[in-house]
Amino acid sequence: MTIIGYIDILDYAVDFLKDDYTELWIISTKIQDLNPKFSTVEILEATKIITTDLVTNHNATLVDTDTKKPINKPTDETIAEINKHLTRLDKAPNIGDGLWLSIENNSA
Repeated sequence: MTIIGYIDILDYAVDFLKDDYTELWIISTKIQDLNPKFSTVEILEATKIITTDLVTNHNATLVDTDTKKPINKPTDETIAEINKHLTRLDKAPNIGDGLWLSIENNSA
C-alpha cells in the first residue's frame, strides 16, 4: 500500500502527540485528507501502518483517559490493541471512537 504524504502524516502525528494526547481520528483524518480516494478499508490499514510506526519508532503509547497517564505496555501489545480496536471499529476513526495516544515530551 502506498500512502501519499506518509512522512507529512507521520510528522503531523508526532508533533500533535508530543503536544497533547489525542484520539486516532487525528491520524486517520490526515490520511484521508492526503489520500481522498482511499476506501474505508484503506484508511484503516494506513492508520494501522502509521500507528505502528509511531509506537515502534517514536515512543507513542496508549493513554488511560481516566488518569491521563501513559499505559506502559510492551510495543507489540500496544500495536495489537490498536489494530484490534481499528478492526472492531470497522470505520475510519472519528471523535469519540476511543483509544488515545501520546508521546511524552521529556524536554519539559
